[in-house]
Amino acid sequence: MERGLVLCGGGSLGAYEAGAYRYLVEKGMTFSVMTGTSIGALNAAMFAQGRLEENLEIWKNITIKAVIRNGVNLGPSLLKGFSRETRKEIMNYAADYLWYGGGDVAPLVQLIEDNVDPERLRSSGVKVGIVTVRFPTFEEVDILLNEVADDLMKEFLVASAACYPVLPIKWIRGKAYLDGGYRNNLPIDYALRLGAEEVVAIELHGWPKVPQHPELRDLPFVTLITPSHKTGSFFDFERNAVDENIELGYLDAKKALGDSLGHEFTFHKGKAILSYAKELTAMLIHRGHIYDYHRIQEALSYRDFIPGTEEGLILRAAEMVGAWCGIPYLHEYEFRPFLRQCEKKILEHRRTLKTTSFFKLHRNCRRIQEKHRMDLLACLYQEAKEGSHLLSYEELTRQSPEVAPLIAFFLILKEKGII
Repeated sequence: MERGLVLCGGGSLGAYEAGAYRYLVEKGMTFSVMTGTSIGALNAAMFAQGRLEENLEIWKNITIKAVIRNGVNLGPSLLKGFSRETRKEIMNYAADYLWYGGGDVAPLVQLIEDNVDPERLRSSGVKVGIVTVRFPTFEEVDILLNEVADDLMKEFLVASAACYPVLPIKWIRGKAYLDGGYRNNLPIDYALRLGAEEVVAIELHGWPKVPQHPELRDLPFVTLITPSHKTGSFFDFERNAVDENIELGYLDAKKALGDSLGHEFTFHKGKAILSYAKELTAMLIHRGHIYDYHRIQEALSYRDFIPGTEEGLILRAAEMVGAWCGIPYLHEYEFRPFLRQCEKKILEHRRTLKTTSFFKLHRNCRRIQEKHRMDLLACLYQEAKEGSHLLSYEELTRQSPEVAPLIAFFLILKEKGII
């Protein structure tokens, strides 16, 4: 069966694709078709050549200057204030912009020259298709790199990433081209036209936020790997942002392929999770929440995921506790050690409270506000540990249905001897 890899456009967020592809390679997956747009096109060209390690090395050392001469990094540091050096960088970029009609992409051209070997790509046996757009008609143009001349191969890779107006329009033999993301940023359909019968698609949250043809992501033979957390600006090449996206891509790929569990966090598969799952559902029903079940599911939702299974409910309850405790998400956890980390954070917060009665801390509270979340966890923890049935907290579930599974969660941890 022909398997295709589809890579989304998204500038610096392409680091996420490198991390995800690293896991696919570790799993032993191979692809006879690869399609990509913009940075996804360049990643596809390198992956097809078998140059994953070189690709990762590029991402681990990349800076904005390796893509755009005099480029300005669009990361959080830019918004913190304009230093004299930052103002100088902006002026230099502006001068290049006026001269070239966009940033000077000479470094990107050199990057492609150094890392895309036309002969090696053709001999790989992988069909590599990339997407660009004709200007001014905005007509999609699909290019099969295996069938174009050496010089045109690199020219079209630049054209696929010509994110105008940030980068200049790319002219090839008298015709103008723009970034393929304007028409088809996640070219699943192109992979199918090239013969793929099953597809792994790696989505980026760049621009557009949701790629065109979103219905293709839900096809039964498409496995979608999509960021579980915010990945930042598509022109943020700061070292920590790139490294975090590489690691996030790796973890999300493991979950998407069913080799790890979780949504907001990543967990090793294990019997412990399943053993708690049925008990959580049973306790919710026992405590009279059968008619609130759909509200509880919605309260535990994460992005597009709404837990519909017992396992999904326990995972989301644990993840909610972990997120409120500020547990780092760029790590794969065993379930019990994860709970221990949460307990440590809760105990630290509990020591700052004058009382462990939530209703004394917040009189007339009817809804759990974000600033009260750790207070709630600390109080639930303490009362569960002391053997309380936590019936007084049930009133909160009318306005904050997420409280119901948290109550059940802490009572189960008490029964299991975790707390």
